[in-house]
Amino acid sequence: MGAHIAYAIDPVAERRVLAEEAGAIALHPGEAVEMIREATKGRKPDCAIAVFGRDETVDLALRLVRARDTVSVIGVQQSRRYAFPLELFLQRA
Repeated sequence: MGAHIAYAIDPVAERRVLAEEAGAIALHPGEAVEMIREATKGRKPDCAIAVFGRDETVDLALRLVRARDTVSVIGVQQSRRYAFPLELFLQRA
């Protein structure tokens, strides 16, 4: 779909290995924000796809993208009361 670089962020080492074998740059969630910030020289990615419906996954995806860019959530949100940080994203617009 035109992505030049794909980051795969996962806490499980075995899945990161599979992601690297598929051509992605695999990162642990604890290092992802800083590593991507450095790699993009602070520009941040154009989009993020959160595949698992966990609050932490969606939060990370929202923190990774630039203002006015896209976060897609694929999967079932596991939390019934996810607190979307609307104020933060209105300020970034």
